[in-house]
Amino acid sequence: MNKLSQLKGHRILFIGIGFYDYDQSIIAELKKLNKEVSYFSTHTNIWNLLIFKRLHLNKISEKILKKNIDRQINRSSINNDIVFVIKGENFDDSHLIKLRSLNPNAIFILYLWDDLHRLKNLNTLNYFDKIWSFERVDCLKNKNLSFRPLFYREKQNKTTKNIDISFIGGLHSDRLEISREIKRQAKLNGK
Repeated sequence: MNKLSQLKGHRILFIGIGFYDYDQSIIAELKKLNKEVSYFSTHTNIWNLLIFKRLHLNKISEKILKKNIDRQINRSSINNDIVFVIKGENFDDSHLIKLRSLNPNAIFILYLWDDLHRLKNLNTLNYFDKIWSFERVDCLKNKNLSFRPLFYREKQNKTTKNIDISFIGGLHSDRLEISREIKRQAKLNGK
């Protein structure tokens, strides 16, 4: 987060994904850096989208999502110094062109929480001045990405359990298989 504190300007448009309370934690940290923060999430109609996807009505869910993002962009403040986007997976070119026109002098920053191969539209990367990623391999392969490990929150829940290994994340790709292998290895090593 301290990389944002080094950037000039105090008005930040933060576009998050509404993942648990992470967006609110990020906003709180930005405010500690004396930044004025405007915010919206690209996933505000998530329940409708999930229902439509469950019913295999993907085109309807995409239209709802696009309309929601358009509405949020039109309501978002203009002339920000920084536009800071997490993931950006639901943006298309028209969204980013509009954001650029509303914030012509802003530095556009994208922070990827997923591997590049999970992005639907790699062309959207071209609209950002700085791109950070937690995925070191992607950063080594693509000179336009800068490695930035995942953030953490200082305030953590206390537990009385002694935990050696923990996994928090979505079970996509091979994560379940890997976590089971780690569990197996831990048991072999008495953990």
